[in-house]
Amino acid sequence: YNVFSTYYFPDASYFLLPSRAWEMLIGGVAFLFPWQAKETYKKTVQWLGLTMILSSYFLISSKTPWPGYLALFPVLGTYLIIISHRETSKVTNNFLFHYLGKWSYSIYLWHWPVVVYGYLYEVPHWIYVGIPLSILLGYLSFTFIESYKNKDGVNFFSQHCLVMGLIVLGLSCIQFYRTYSFITQHPDRIDGYLIGYHYTDGSGKIVLNSIEEDTIFNPQSPHKLLMLGDSNSTHYSYGISSSGTLQIHHKWEGSCFPFINANTKPYAAWMDEEWKSNCHNLYKFVDKHKNVPIIISNQWGEREMACTRINCDQKNFDAKTYDRILENELNSLIAYVGNRKIFLIGQVPAPLKSMVKCMKRRDTSECERETNEFTGNRLHINSLLEKIAKAHQNVIFINPFDVVCDQENRCQTVIDDKNLFFDSGHLSAFGSRVIWSEIEKQIIQKLDSTP
Repeated sequence: YNVFSTYYFPDASYFLLPSRAWEMLIGGVAFLFPWQAKETYKKTVQWLGLTMILSSYFLISSKTPWPGYLALFPVLGTYLIIISHRETSKVTNNFLFHYLGKWSYSIYLWHWPVVVYGYLYEVPHWIYVGIPLSILLGYLSFTFIESYKNKDGVNFFSQHCLVMGLIVLGLSCIQFYRTYSFITQHPDRIDGYLIGYHYTDGSGKIVLNSIEEDTIFNPQSPHKLLMLGDSNSTHYSYGISSSGTLQIHHKWEGSCFPFINANTKPYAAWMDEEWKSNCHNLYKFVDKHKNVPIIISNQWGEREMACTRINCDQKNFDAKTYDRILENELNSLIAYVGNRKIFLIGQVPAPLKSMVKCMKRRDTSECERETNEFTGNRLHINSLLEKIAKAHQNVIFINPFDVVCDQENRCQTVIDDKNLFFDSGHLSAFGSRVIWSEIEKQIIQKLDSTP
C-alpha cells in the first residue's frame, strides 16, 4: 500500500498515517519480539543495519518519491540495529549517540520550525546553523520541560498536559481567527503574498480558497464575456473581481489546454477521470452562450503540450513540434468559435527567481525589483500567439509583458514593495490586479469599437 499510494497520492502518502504507520509499527515489533542470538550474529546484524542506513544517503535524493519502497533502507536498517542490541558496541553505544538518542524526539520536534525559518528567510548556509541549533533546542527542551520535576518528583507538564493542551489549542484558534479576519477584511495589506486565485465579494472582502472551476464574476456588469483556460486564467480572479467592470463567466481546468483534437494526457496523481473528462470537454464551454466574446488564457506550457501526444515524453519534443501543435489547435478552436471576438492572453513575465521569500525579510534591499530572465520560453510563445492572432480578424492578442516590461523586455517583479508574482508561474493577488487592469482596458476598448 505504501508503494502504491506514494506514486498515486504522493502528498497524502507523505503526510498521512496510513502510508507511514508501518515505519512506527516496526519499532514496536523490535520491542515486542526481541531476537535472541549469539554475539557474532548480533554484530553482523548491526553492521548490516548500518550499511542500509548509510546507503540511503546515496540512493535517496530530493527527487525520490517518498516514502516509497526506498524507505525500507533507513527503516529496516534502524530495525536491525535495535534488534542487534549490542550494548558493548562502540559504534552505537557511545557518549555522543547515547545523548543524541535521549534528546532525539525533542530534536525532531524543534528541527521543523528551524528548517522553516531558514527556508522562509533564505538564510545562507542555514544547514550549518540549523543542525546544531536543533540539537541545542532539543537538549534544552528535554532537560527543562520533559525531564524537569518539582520537589515532589512530579513533572509539572505531564501532570497538567490536558490543561496545557487545551490552552494551546484555544490560543491557536484565537490566533487563526484573528489572522483570517485580518486577511479577509484588509486584503490590500497582504495581496503581494496571496495567489491571484482568491477573489473579492461585493463588499470588498476577500474570499479565500473558494474559487470554483465554473464561476460568474460581476454578474451586474453589462459587458458579458466567457473565459476559459487553466490555472493561468484563474490567477486573474482577484483582478477581475476587484475591478467589477466586466461580467465574466469563467471555466477552467488545471494544466489543461482547451483544444479540440490535442487533449492533455494525465501526468500527475490528481489528474483523475473527472479531470480528464472536464479537460477534454473544456472547449465545448464556448457553446454555453452564443455570440458572447471569449477570453482564452493559458500557461501555454511545453510540458502540457508534450502531454497532448501519446505520452509525456519531452525528449523528442522540440520547439518546431510545439509551434506546429499550438498553431494547428488554436486555428481549429478559432474556427469552432466562429466570428465572435476572441481575446488571446499571452504568458505573464514570470521571473526565473521568485522574490516572494526575499520580500518577507526585514531588509529587502537585496531583493531584485526587475528582471529579464523568465521561466520557460515565454517571449517566443507570445510571439507565436501574436502571429496566430494576426491571421484572424476577430482575434486580439493581449501581451501581459506590455504592462510591466520595457522595450528591452526588462520587467518589474516588485512594485511598491509588493510582489507581482506568487510563484514561478502565477500572479499574486496584487499582480493580478495590476496586470488585469491593463488587459481589461484593451478588452473594453475593442468591445466599444465593435460596430
